[in-house]
Amino acid sequence: MENTQEMQTIEITEIEAQEESKAAVVEKLHVSGEDKRRLLILMSDWEARYKDFVKAGNLVIGPSWVLFTVMGQRYFPVRWHHLDPQRGAMLGMSLLLGARGLGALLGPLISAPWAGHRDRRLRLGIFFGYLVTAIGYTLIGKAGNVWFACLWAAFAHLGGSTVWVFSTTLLQLNTDDRFRGRVFAADLGLCMLTIAVGAYVVGAFLDIGISARTLVTATGIVMLIPTALWGWATKVWRREPARATAMMR
Repeated sequence: MENTQEMQTIEITEIEAQEESKAAVVEKLHVSGEDKRRLLILMSDWEARYKDFVKAGNLVIGPSWVLFTVMGQRYFPVRWHHLDPQRGAMLGMSLLLGARGLGALLGPLISAPWAGHRDRRLRLGIFFGYLVTAIGYTLIGKAGNVWFACLWAAFAHLGGSTVWVFSTTLLQLNTDDRFRGRVFAADLGLCMLTIAVGAYVVGAFLDIGISARTLVTATGIVMLIPTALWGWATKVWRREPARATAMMR
């Protein structure tokens, strides 16, 4: 009980510190009234702007729907007694997709109690979520049997679901009420775009003869791009209040 109260106090303190930092920058401009309120809203919108791309950076969602289906049939069919090959392939697909769902379920359950509503931990959790996803998909391509493939699929989506939940929480915390609907519409719209493009590109590569193992490994490596971009963006965001204050002097 005491730990919960302490965490809530820390979360409130961090949020207050962020708002005070914005207010300090605004004070340097010597504005007041309606102009001051508008400027504070614009600063919050700048923070939300790059957070809109977090779900879109989860590049494995679309490819996974295509690759797990193909890999279940070609590489990971389940071979049990008296089970015909067609049903074995279907069971392999089902196990991979089930492992994906299990990882997606467990990710936020494990990570959310650690992060709470603390902005710094949420941003750090997104970074490590991207990294875990990249590692997991790279290892799926090296899996020797369906059980190891399921293990790495679950591991990868522990990170992917953490990215999804933490990005949503950050948008809720940092977006003004009047803009929240538009911000979330842009967030999901960009996400659906990358899902569609990712699934199409992977399907096209499969059609020209590139193996699913190669593609799933490549997908993991490509995930290092949003990982690096998010690390850079959060570093810039952390320095922005100090830089803005210096420019006002």
